[in-house]
Amino acid sequence: EARDYFDSGSQQLAHLLHLTVLLDGGNDEMLFKYANSLNGTKNKRHWINQDDRTWVLVALWQLASTESRGETKFSAGAYIDDKKVMDVDFKKTKTEAQELSLPLFSSPLLDLERDKLHSLRFEKEGEGDLYYTATIRYALPSEVVFARDEGLSVFSQIETLDGRIVDGNELELGETYRYRVFVSTTKDRFNMRLYVPVPSGADIVDPSFDVSSAYLNNGGVNSESWTRETQYGDEETYVGEGYIYDYHIYWLGPSRFIYDNAIAYSWEHVYRGQREVSFLFRATTPGVYPTPPVTADLLFEPEVFGRTRGRLYVIK
Repeated sequence: EARDYFDSGSQQLAHLLHLTVLLDGGNDEMLFKYANSLNGTKNKRHWINQDDRTWVLVALWQLASTESRGETKFSAGAYIDDKKVMDVDFKKTKTEAQELSLPLFSSPLLDLERDKLHSLRFEKEGEGDLYYTATIRYALPSEVVFARDEGLSVFSQIETLDGRIVDGNELELGETYRYRVFVSTTKDRFNMRLYVPVPSGADIVDPSFDVSSAYLNNGGVNSESWTRETQYGDEETYVGEGYIYDYHIYWLGPSRFIYDNAIAYSWEHVYRGQREVSFLFRATTPGVYPTPPVTADLLFEPEVFGRTRGRLYVIK
């Protein structure tokens, strides 16, 4: 189906659809066949890789931009309980998204009764399709954030270099620890991000430094592995993945970014099962440090996420 990474069947179909639309050389039936064939090449809801997805979206957007929207003529409104908070008219070629942000401590949200369920309702009158989305964002003190599992299960632990799990929230000044994170999912996921904060009084041991090789005898500076079930129900664990091309082995791994007090990973594709990553950090400054939870989410599916609880670490 594909000669190489940058020349797949999905890309060839996308280029064919794009060129046909630009040259106005196809009828509606052929354009429908091209678009339907593209839809059939994706894996669940995504195409093979980022390059494929880019060209498919370019082609589909070019097709969508040529469609007539003369039938679009309706008014839409958003209501909280029975109070209208948004009113917009959509006519003909007016297709840009309309947004409204409501601060929590201003009207109308400030006027709502606390500890009571309220309804959010969308309505429209007229011809056309209305697409909508609603997002609630909130902030809590880092140390009191509770754990959540919304499609991704996240668990973390801190260990000493000899493998002993640290109980409680106290860390010893000057000691080096291993931060181990487990992410579990029952489905294949795409474009997953993992954000692992450490206490502000700690420094992450950068695995790219030559001096960090001193920890090789203690399990290494960083690691990644994943466990998944076979078709017979057995479990298999892997510590690396890649592909062979032209007699060369190309290893694949997550993108990793190291910040002052956090480390971030990103994967383009995550197999269903459990994935584990680890890295080292050193407690360098005494004090009390509220630390946000470890969080995993999907770039294009924000409703799928998971996190641990927040922690209040004490370094002494």
